[in-house]
Amino acid sequence: VNDRLTKHHDRLQEGANAGKKSLNVFVPLCGKSLDMMWLYEQGHHVLGVELVTKATDEFIAEQKLPSTASSVPTSDGESIRVVKAGEDGRITLFVSDLFKVDNALLGTLDAAWDRGSYAALNSDLRARYAVLMATLIKPGGRVLMESFDYVQSEHGGPPFSVSREEIQSRFGESFSIEFLEKIDALDHFKEIFPTIQTRADVNMALLVRNSA
Repeated sequence: VNDRLTKHHDRLQEGANAGKKSLNVFVPLCGKSLDMMWLYEQGHHVLGVELVTKATDEFIAEQKLPSTASSVPTSDGESIRVVKAGEDGRITLFVSDLFKVDNALLGTLDAAWDRGSYAALNSDLRARYAVLMATLIKPGGRVLMESFDYVQSEHGGPPFSVSREEIQSRFGESFSIEFLEKIDALDHFKEIFPTIQTRADVNMALLVRNSA
């Protein structure tokens, strides 16, 4: 489980979410992340979107969760696989292209946990992602975002380098942004991506959706 999620999780339950013990928490590009189980164990409804069926199947199997799957139509007339998991069905996994989901599928989203999802996309898709998140997250809703800042020429990505200035530029019109933490992660990055040599920071940000 991501240490920065556990450290800053309480910030999701402030503001418009204050007093709500169970939030609808969106996890884009969720894979089979253990963060989803942690959020579930905190009492939240977890809504993950993942393109790869194998990842969602492995998550269900590895966590030994009861589940049911169905096919649900999207707004453009296609159908996607939706898996409800957990004893009380509080985990919902949408096997889909991220850009095909909307509030008709997801419902009202109180919060989101972006563990490098934005940073996993190329620049053109990051622009679309910012628009999508502004559309999906309710007014006053909160997003915890983890991103990575390094010298882009030292690694082609993903993850791609994302500066604080880019986050402010892309999300600042629709969200109020507070940068929570900056962690020097150069040694860790060098182990995984040996070409990264100059610097590598992990940035944590809290994005609060502006009221309509």
